[in-house]
Amino acid sequence: MSKRDALAARPDGRLYSRPTRRCVAILNNIAPSRRFELIELARELHKKGLREFSRNDGRILVPISVERIRDYIGHLHALGLIVEADKRFGLVAAFRKPSSDPEWAQYLSDVARKHLADILNIKAGDLPKRFETEIREMHGQEKVPTLSAVMGALGIEGTRREELFRWSLFLYTDGDACPIEIHRYPHIAPKA
Repeated sequence: MSKRDALAARPDGRLYSRPTRRCVAILNNIAPSRRFELIELARELHKKGLREFSRNDGRILVPISVERIRDYIGHLHALGLIVEADKRFGLVAAFRKPSSDPEWAQYLSDVARKHLADILNIKAGDLPKRFETEIREMHGQEKVPTLSAVMGALGIEGTRREELFRWSLFLYTDGDACPIEIHRYPHIAPKA
């Protein structure tokens, strides 16, 4: 990726998910040696007016709140890409920015896979099978495997916990190696 702040469209023309685009925008705006407070970085990103931190409100782009940007930065902390030391935060020492959009998507997908597996208390290698099993069981019960239904079946409850799980699931499914995908309305399905 060049000096852009966020990802371009996928090779097939579809956009990467909003959580993936926002995470890349955040990571691209943190110098490797920089230490910061979460709200301080959120305010800087808000002030820059990056497109990734806006939502379409009919005809115009409206910036999201500083607090919402901080939530996304907190997600990167939960993923282990941002670490805390002496009440300040920074990029994990081993972090190296990927050089292309597909590399970014796969890198974040791999990190999210581990995060989701940790939440479910399973091995990362067992994660695809766990989702496939839930999807198959829901279809067997003639239910649609929506994100909310799958999270409920997996025991993911609580507003923030559901949000982190949902964002990590979007990151995970944006990687080319992920065997599932999220369709509109949103439901989960095996990749075709």
